[in-house]
Amino acid sequence: MKNKDFETFRSKRIGLNSEILFDSIEENCKQEISDIFKTTFPNLTNLITSARILNLTNRNENYRLYSWTDYNDKSFGWLTKIEFLNCRNHLFIEEHDLILKTIGGIIETYNDPEPSLSNNQNFLF
Repeated sequence: MKNKDFETFRSKRIGLNSEILFDSIEENCKQEISDIFKTTFPNLTNLITSARILNLTNRNENYRLYSWTDYNDKSFGWLTKIEFLNCRNHLFIEEHDLILKTIGGIIETYNDPEPSLSNNQNFLF
């Protein structure tokens, strides 16, 4: 498979999750976003809807690669892990639960700027 975003992500992986190999890759995916998410997070909604999205699978675990293009025509983005947690058993606020259910938890980023708050985080959301 020769997807520009995936190949760039794969070549830039240096984080905790660099050992993950993906069994399947689905291109040109659409993100379903609820009205409550759109109302609660309008800026994040705009960001997510402008992303190129790949659905990835590793050993029956689901991941999603969100990618964008910067001003220098470089691909950058987030790898999120999609988990269907019962967040009522955790101490998450409703907004956090909504983010996790919609985009998952960011476990890795690629080509992000050095001062980014998401660098080297093991689950940002």
